[in-house]
Amino acid sequence: MLESRTKAPSSRFRTSQRRPLACQECGKKKVKCDKQLPCARCLRLGLQCSREVVRIKHNVVRHADEIEFLESVTADLEILPSSEALQSVIQKLKHRSRRLQFGGDAAFLLENGPQSPRLGDMETHAQFGSPSLDTIRYIEEAGIRVPSLNDARKLVQFHLQYLAWHHNCLHAPTFMEECDVFWGTGRCVHPLWLAVYLCVLSVTVFAIENSAKSQRSVGVDLEQLPSARELFQGFVNVLHRCNFLGEVNMYAVQAIVMSNEVANNLGQSQLNSNLFSAAVRIAEYLGMHRIQDSGSPSTKASMSWQERVEREVGKRIWSSMMVQDHFAIHFTDSYTISPAHVSTSVPLNADDHDLVEMPRHVPTVSSYMRVLCEMAEMMPDLLDGLGITNNQRSVSERYKHVLSMDRRMRETVRRFPPCFLKQDPENEARLPWLHIARRSLAITAAEKIIMIHRPFLIRSYQVPRYDFTRRTCTAAARTILREHDALAQADDLCVWTHTPFCITAAVILCFEINSAGDGDESTVASHRAAVIATRQRLAHRKSDVLAQRGVALLDILLDQPANHDVSALSTRVMTEIDRIPMTPLGVSDAEKDMAWYGVCAGNLWSEGLMAETVEDRPSDSEPSPGQERIDFDVWFESMFVNFEQHDES
Repeated sequence: MLESRTKAPSSRFRTSQRRPLACQECGKKKVKCDKQLPCARCLRLGLQCSREVVRIKHNVVRHADEIEFLESVTADLEILPSSEALQSVIQKLKHRSRRLQFGGDAAFLLENGPQSPRLGDMETHAQFGSPSLDTIRYIEEAGIRVPSLNDARKLVQFHLQYLAWHHNCLHAPTFMEECDVFWGTGRCVHPLWLAVYLCVLSVTVFAIENSAKSQRSVGVDLEQLPSARELFQGFVNVLHRCNFLGEVNMYAVQAIVMSNEVANNLGQSQLNSNLFSAAVRIAEYLGMHRIQDSGSPSTKASMSWQERVEREVGKRIWSSMMVQDHFAIHFTDSYTISPAHVSTSVPLNADDHDLVEMPRHVPTVSSYMRVLCEMAEMMPDLLDGLGITNNQRSVSERYKHVLSMDRRMRETVRRFPPCFLKQDPENEARLPWLHIARRSLAITAAEKIIMIHRPFLIRSYQVPRYDFTRRTCTAAARTILREHDALAQADDLCVWTHTPFCITAAVILCFEINSAGDGDESTVASHRAAVIATRQRLAHRKSDVLAQRGVALLDILLDQPANHDVSALSTRVMTEIDRIPMTPLGVSDAEKDMAWYGVCAGNLWSEGLMAETVEDRPSDSEPSPGQERIDFDVWFESMFVNFEQHDES
């Protein structure tokens, strides 16, 4: 009788080999927990965060006799007449028994219960010394310059309205609420949220710096604002001060992914690449690559609004990461994110205010990123099919693969939502960024065609068999420069990709100028005029290190004598790049700008790809002319229509 009575108090607790680290709320939803208490997810959602209390098997076995004795004595004392002194003794006995079975922290939770976090509370962090950070004081101590409250509000609102569509990493209402809390109280939801905030400001300042129309729209004085570089450096400082590699959190991933919008242009490509690699691992640790769809309507109905927002933001961030990773294949020769190991679907085609999925043809803040995902999904197949490292393939097989991927890309573009292929006045009135997104997508689609043909680009100037690649890349290059010129003439915003894509296009036209025959004077003059105009646009860009390096490169190319061997010219260009002065631009001479070398200098992935020359002659297996032989200009004009008459807003 005594034995059964002594076991009763702890019988409701599970016995386990070790103490759970993930919280119960995350466990119920089967999502990754950062294993802090309270965890970041519960903080964001305002949920009660607690861990399951279990009896540690090792402790129970080791202290079995003492535990049994303590519980039997406690049970005997509890039947005696109650008194204050007796209750004190009973509590001490119970506390000792709990410590033996559950450990010190678990015993405390049993006696005091879990704490329910409030929005605005933050996880205790050694760098900050308290669970609630006075962010204003921290910013001052860290020496981070930030805009005034009034200017910051204008910049954030402008970003959400005109720039968020390009990275699609935010839920605008949630981020605005978090900003309001920060502006009103000086506190933020999590230390790493400050990195997101600074990143948004950096991207916005950089964007409006090169658009007078946007500056007027925002209504801020750039002279009074910290520079995009200062804000970017503040974002990096926050990451390190918050120990983002040790204290993993989705805010760090979110900030790093968004920083790509400005890092390369500021000459921080190597830093950005390393941060991105870390962000991928953090995201995988948090389970962002395996976000399950909400499923049936009943499941959706049972989810809170905060949970729906969190799920959607996670999908948005992961999709943006996938796009960045796969589009970088042409200068990394690899991809970090393996499609076979990912189950997270693309974001909903939904507006932020209700997250209700809309038909594909209806433009939303996620529409542009969804289209980029469709193009990015092709890139691992492109690389694997070329067999650059293992599973080497013949040149003929590789070129067949390039032509196949060309057809596939054109078919993907053909399926773009109509709002990205032609003017849509009704939706443009509702979404002020849509006309910029349409031209940006035209530039991106043309660049991806070049990306597909890049392995055979230099060879196309030497071997007639690859003339289709030469004509396609030349036409795509002219398309990129034409669309970029239209954006510049309208004084519209330019997103970060426009600079490297324009440099790529201008380099291709320089190669074309260099290789033109004696009877092509008018074509050469047209190409040269387009390159010079591009050089002038790039030269006028402020704070854009990548643009200034592009200007230096184009000066080298334009100075070359006609009919120079393109392969030798490409080699000389790679040599001359290192001689371009970098110190006045605020970038170390030792920094190797990955984006520059990969995108702008015509690096052909692997030199070994062009090693085989005996197969350059046409063979019986050469693909017959077909859809892939349609000139790029004809195809592009049939896809993207009515671009020229856009009314400036």
